[in-house]
Amino acid sequence: MAAYITHITLDTGHSRRSPAHEVDAAVATLVRQQLDEALAGMHVEIRPGYRLMANTAAGALLATVIAGADAPLCTIAVARNSRQSKALWDILKQPVDIGALAKGDAPPAPWCAVRLYPALSDHLDALAWIGDFERCAAWGWLQRRGADG
Repeated sequence: MAAYITHITLDTGHSRRSPAHEVDAAVATLVRQQLDEALAGMHVEIRPGYRLMANTAAGALLATVIAGADAPLCTIAVARNSRQSKALWDILKQPVDIGALAKGDAPPAPWCAVRLYPALSDHLDALAWIGDFERCAAWGWLQRRGADG
C-alpha cells in the first residue's frame, strides 16, 4: 500500500500529498461500505441532503457527490496504478478543458483527482467537508479488497 496519494483539484490546480494516516480506520471502513453500495446502484446518503453515485472505469473509481435530487457537486477519480492512471486521466480531460494541470501527464499513481461543478457554489456548506470526503473516498477505494488493479 502506498504511503501517500496525490490529491489534485483539477479546476484550481491545487495539489497536495495525502498520507494514509490522515484517514481513521473506522472512517475508511464506512466509506468502503458506501462505495460498495454506490457501485451496486444503491442510494447512498453520505450526509443529509447529499448522496454518492459511483462506477468504475478501467478498474479505477469514478464517484460523484450529488446535492438534492440532481445537482452534481464534484466527481472524484482514483487511480491505483499506472495502467488505470492513463485511462482515467484521458477520461478526466474530456469533454471540457479542466485547466492547465490536466493538459500534462497524470501524476504517478496512486492519485485522486477531483473535478468541481458549478452547483457547488449553491451548496457552500459542502465546502466545509467535501475535501475531506474526497480524501476519505480515495483511501477507502485504495484499501478496498477485491478492487480491480
